[in-house]
Amino acid sequence: MATRYWIVSLPVQTPGATATSLWSRLQDGISRHSFDTPLYRFNVPDLRVGTLDSLLALSDDLVKSNVFVEGVSHKIRRQIEDLERAGGVDSGALTVDGVPVDTYLTRFVWDEGKYPTMSPLKEIVGSIQSQVAKIEDDMKVRAAEYNNVRSQLSAINRKQSGSLAVRDLSNLVKPEDMISSEHLVTLLAIVPKYSQKDWLSSYESLDTFVVPRSSKQLYEDNEYALYTVTLFAKVVDNFKVRAREKGFQIRDFEYSPEAQESRKQEMEKLLQDQEAMRTSLLQWCYASYSEVFSSWMHFCAVRIFVESILRYGLPPSFLSAVLSPSTKGEKKVRSILEELCGNAHSIYWKVEDDVAVAGLGGESEKVKDSELKTLLGDNSIRMRRGQIRQYSIYREVKTPPKTTTLWSVLYLDQRKGHDHAITIIDQMWLTPTKLFSSWVHFCAVRICVESILRYGLPPWHHTFLSAAFAPSTKSEKKKGAS
Repeated sequence: MATRYWIVSLPVQTPGATATSLWSRLQDGISRHSFDTPLYRFNVPDLRVGTLDSLLALSDDLVKSNVFVEGVSHKIRRQIEDLERAGGVDSGALTVDGVPVDTYLTRFVWDEGKYPTMSPLKEIVGSIQSQVAKIEDDMKVRAAEYNNVRSQLSAINRKQSGSLAVRDLSNLVKPEDMISSEHLVTLLAIVPKYSQKDWLSSYESLDTFVVPRSSKQLYEDNEYALYTVTLFAKVVDNFKVRAREKGFQIRDFEYSPEAQESRKQEMEKLLQDQEAMRTSLLQWCYASYSEVFSSWMHFCAVRIFVESILRYGLPPSFLSAVLSPSTKGEKKVRSILEELCGNAHSIYWKVEDDVAVAGLGGESEKVKDSELKTLLGDNSIRMRRGQIRQYSIYREVKTPPKTTTLWSVLYLDQRKGHDHAITIIDQMWLTPTKLFSSWVHFCAVRICVESILRYGLPPWHHTFLSAAFAPSTKSEKKKGAS
């Protein structure tokens, strides 16, 4: 039975609140209203933040990279299932660092030695991508070698188990069945199953030099029967032509004990090579799956960290957790998360169309294909930038009291050539009050920069004058011109 997992991030925004107190509230809410939902702490370390621009660019890359890492983990898992099925062994529980996959997820600990927390986030993500890509390339090479041996064996098996019209006859013919002398030769005839009576009654008349009563059945399958016939060597070609006209096929065959023994040895060697390569590839897949899944969880931790900052702002103050709600209890869990998120972010938990970040491709004794989702408060980490801009700027920032409307702010909004300024503010994703304050400070910086570009250095206050206006609609054109 499949088990679904959510990785959630909740903002610690109440005055005086801490991640520990929020964790206690979450535990209390789950135990009261959804007691059958497993809940675990997902420990995300304090990573290096960098700039908001770098976080926003990295956020877009994380979505694509996650699909790649997820796909590699699924490929290895499917390869393991195929190898176990080919070996006739029961599927075992996949492990990561010696523990079951589910345990590793619910008890996740950041590997500081492999991914130093002081490294830039882009460097950590790049390291994960390169490592997983190398494992994928290695798997392709190993799987190709194994499949090549399997193809050779399949071709041999088809020859030995296919129709008598095409299969290898060496294992069906014994030395005493064949006569080969200076004048006599034995041919092998492929006779349709329902034409055997016709063959027995007519083969002696196909040529005058056919040995009477020399035909003997050696083998029969669902379509054909294999017969021998002895005749003089000088009439072999004529006999083949007349047999073909009657609907009988004469197979070219030369009995050779040496060739038969060589084919047998080749078959045994291929079987040994296949089993050795299957065992080796299976062990490699076990180890590689552990490596890829561990990298995947570190990748999810980075994504939680990045998206939480972009969603909840700086400094990073959030709680991340792992839940496994049932289908029936999902609505209750959403309502609990909605309540803990506060008014600013609670609306997003009402969205039903979640964005699946990854499928937990691991197995435990009872779990074969679990599903992992990261829900960053709003379940919409792929929201278009235009939607965010519309919400952050036009709905929030553009609704201050009319008496405090700044001329410089309106001027900034209306100039098409300075859309980059709006983009920078868009990246802040702060609450309305903080965003408006940041915007005013940004305008002051821009006034200084553009004044230097227009009026030259030095940028002392006595070289230019900055002011704010609140013109009416009628006088706006006049004020702007002056």
